[in-house]
Amino acid sequence: KCLYAGSFDPLTYGHLELVRQASKEFDYVFVGMGNNPNKKRTYNKNKMRDLINETFKDEGIYNAMCFGYDGFTGEVCNKIGVNTL
Repeated sequence: KCLYAGSFDPLTYGHLELVRQASKEFDYVFVGMGNNPNKKRTYNKNKMRDLINETFKDEGIYNAMCFGYDGFTGEVCNKIGVNTL
């Protein structure tokens, strides 16, 4: 498993390509939308999460999932059992 952390505001083709490549190398790719209080989001975080997950399905990437989180990325890695960023 791996975690790809970022704001994904919005998801770009470059982001999508990295997820596509990671999905071939790892059994599961977690895409974590972190919360940066110093940045104002352009798009609603929950709607963006849902759109990203739909994009993964549309692109045939079935071993990836996007979720939002607060706090430190390292703590999230520990919680979900990921040791690769």
